[in-house]
This record gives sequence, structure tokens and C-alpha cells, in this order.
Amino acid sequence: MLDTNARATDLHEQLSVRNARTSSVGAALTKVDDLIFEIAQEGTITPEQKNELEGYVNELLTRSAALQATRYPKEIGAIKTSSNEIAQIIRGEMYDALAKGDVALTQNIYGKKIVPNYDIVSKYINDFSKIHIESART
Repeated sequence: MLDTNARATDLHEQLSVRNARTSSVGAALTKVDDLIFEIAQEGTITPEQKNELEGYVNELLTRSAALQATRYPKEIGAIKTSSNEIAQIIRGEMYDALAKGDVALTQNIYGKKIVPNYDIVSKYINDFSKIHIESART
């Protein structure tokens, strides 16, 4: 009976806590990406869009910072690093390019600097989802 209770507790931890943490990073990442893609295509940003984007970037940073690296330090470290890179790129180069209204530059920054970091975060979030699902099956 104790083994069953311990297994149920561990399964609950994996599915409701760990998966919720990683999924929330993925959701925040999607919000950032959807909006910055749109903005980069236009080459301009309104004050409302900037406020919205800042909220999404802060959410991404907060949620990625909350991930615990105990079990998968390399992967969680990559998520945190790439999330921080996305924030720095947006708040630096991207805002500078948007201030100039340089559409080609904003699209280049998006495609060559933001997307590779997005891909890293997304890959590990998806990998963790698979791990959590597989753990629940066993």
C-alpha cells in the first residue's frame, strides 16, 4: 500500500507540478513569439504593443526562472539562458531597429537571433512534456 501511495504522490508531482511549470514557460514563449513576429514584420511598434510585449517577456523570464535544475541541469540551463537571450535581444537590438523603422533589420533580428533561441526553449519544453507523459505511463 505504501508503494502505491508513494507512486501516486510522485506521479502527481510530475504531472501537476513539473509539467505545469514547463508548460507555463512554453505558453509564455508562444505569447512572446506571436507578438514579436507580428511586430518584426511591420517594422514598427506601438506603445500598446510594447507594453504588451514587455508583459509577455517578463512572464517568460519569471516562469523560466522558476524552473528547478535539479534533475536536468543542462536542459533547464539552456531554457533559462535562451529565455534571457530572447529578452535581451528584444530589449536591445530589436527595440533599436524598431525605433529606426528598419523592417529588413527587424526581420533579420527575428529570424537569425530570436528564432534560434525560441527553438532551443521549445525543444526542451517538448522533451519535458514527453518525459512527463512517459513517466505517467510507467
